[in-house]
Amino acid sequence: MTCVALLVAACLGFAPASAMNPSPSFYVESTGQILADPFLGFWIENDGNRMLGMPVSDVVDLGGRPAQYFQYGVLVAKANGSVSRIKAGSDLLDALRGDPTIIDGRRTPGPRTTQAAPQPDTPGQTNVSGLPPAPTVDAELVPYWQQWGGASLLGEPISLAYRHDGIRSQWFEFGRIDHSPTGASLAEVGLELARQSHAAMTPVEQGNLPIFDPTRFVDFAGDGAIANASGPFDPVRLRIPSIGVDAEIEITTVVDGVMTNPVDPWNAGWYESFSRPGEWTNTVIAGHRDWWGYGPVVFWKLGNVQSGDKIYLLGADSAGATYIVDSVQVVPRTVDPQTIITDVGYEALTLITCGGQWTGTEYTDRIIVRAYRV
Repeated sequence: MTCVALLVAACLGFAPASAMNPSPSFYVESTGQILADPFLGFWIENDGNRMLGMPVSDVVDLGGRPAQYFQYGVLVAKANGSVSRIKAGSDLLDALRGDPTIIDGRRTPGPRTTQAAPQPDTPGQTNVSGLPPAPTVDAELVPYWQQWGGASLLGEPISLAYRHDGIRSQWFEFGRIDHSPTGASLAEVGLELARQSHAAMTPVEQGNLPIFDPTRFVDFAGDGAIANASGPFDPVRLRIPSIGVDAEIEITTVVDGVMTNPVDPWNAGWYESFSRPGEWTNTVIAGHRDWWGYGPVVFWKLGNVQSGDKIYLLGADSAGATYIVDSVQVVPRTVDPQTIITDVGYEALTLITCGGQWTGTEYTDRIIVRAYRV
């Protein structure tokens, strides 16, 4: 017998990621923008929800370097691959009031009477040189400055506090605090700067991209049986102790919309173009149940897996990912493949093989094992 283990994917209309350089991309529903590396990695590693908010622009060219605008800031990618924040508060203030006046190396408020920092509403003081002192965090705004990360997030003050339209504001290197009678808020300086810069902000279509949800980006520890991989990796070995599977992994592809089979019936086949472990979405692996001339092969006992069983994926350095089985399903051979291989909202592993009755040419069903990473 043979086992045609995999599903037809012609209806998906997806564009597989480059096999040489796969990169996870996510669709941000609230702004209609896409967040991907290198900015995605920086966002995750630096408490992006608090520091940056959501992306509000496409990736744009900023002085010859890729950049992306966020609600509260702007990220720029350097030639060496690193990512840094620009001083969005300083840049927006410059854009609003023209070139700043520099006194003793400090910016001073300009002449405009809008958000561009008019004269402060507190009595002026001078230092020993007769010049205004360097701005300090306004006493009224100190609690909010501390709440929003202080110097590590907002940077140093670049203006004195001032009042406009009933709002007390102060500018910082990376942002602005606005305090109204109803409370304080962190100004969306990244969004304002994107508009000032005429950055591309038109929402795009989601297509088949997974939805961006900050809660999915968690640190995994595993269970101690294998070393935990700290980032995305290419799996080379699959272990399912409960059914005695310890198999090599070969890369399988999608050809003309059809998910191909592993060449070696004792190997598991990983669909590299869908996702890599460590990319916070659904990794898909398939294998034969039996094979002509061999009999039972790699996934012969996959249907015996139970919820709570452990599954391990290992990379070339023996570090990898640990998963716990969440569900085992038997579905018709004609099942919509999108329901099997799609993103599920968390870092998952999906295993596929044949099941049901043998018709003489193929099996009637598919066995689907879904597991979540720990």
